[in-house]
Amino acid sequence: MDILGLDVLADIEASAARAVPALLPDVTTLVVLFALVEGFVRGDADGADLGERIMTLAENYPADVLACVMNVLSTHDTPRAINALLDPRDGERAELAKRQFSDAELSRGKELLRMAAFLQFTLPGIACVYYGDEAGMTGYRDPFNRKYYPWGQEDESLQAFYRTLAKLKKTLPALRRGDVTVMEAGGGRLMFRRSCEAQTLCVCCNQSDAPWEFAGAGELLLGGRLLSVLPGRIRLDAGGYCLVTGK
Repeated sequence: MDILGLDVLADIEASAARAVPALLPDVTTLVVLFALVEGFVRGDADGADLGERIMTLAENYPADVLACVMNVLSTHDTPRAINALLDPRDGERAELAKRQFSDAELSRGKELLRMAAFLQFTLPGIACVYYGDEAGMTGYRDPFNRKYYPWGQEDESLQAFYRTLAKLKKTLPALRRGDVTVMEAGGGRLMFRRSCEAQTLCVCCNQSDAPWEFAGAGELLLGGRLLSVLPGRIRLDAGGYCLVTGK
């Protein structure tokens, strides 16, 4: 909906949701996809199921339809992304209220969030960021995920990372409307290609315990935990990721 010239996303009642054409991926499919994203980033899964789910979507829905789906890591109905990535355990409200992350744990959570957000913006769809995730906010399920925005205490480095992701999503045709093909998935590694008539990009994430070196890389557009960047070859450390141009 449009309010005062701003795009506003609102909850859709079940009755309205039933009126959405069957052409669109169902909510369960998309929720499972990003549950698999979080499981892969946490290290709970090796990426094979995630790769299979991505290709299931790609093979059953046109690229222009997938470009319209909402990619969500956290909402007001779920734990915040950092909590989901660091500590997905549920509990009683009184017990959840006592849980606190150490500085080292929070730093680790933000590292995991960077990779999860990287996938959120590079997979087909619209990256929908729950307020404050980009600032490093934490919180378990409702009501702990609905705290005030931390004005003046934002993680500026994390905010800058999100701005970079948003700029890439806005300016790269392959990320906006390209199709997706999984090239490798499993063993803690995920590689997929985004391509359209104007551009081809390669997205790589390494959640294995060992470095991952691959050839054929073009220009490096974004990366984290990079061990080396040489002409046509990139080496990712464990926990590394990159977006490169490709053929």
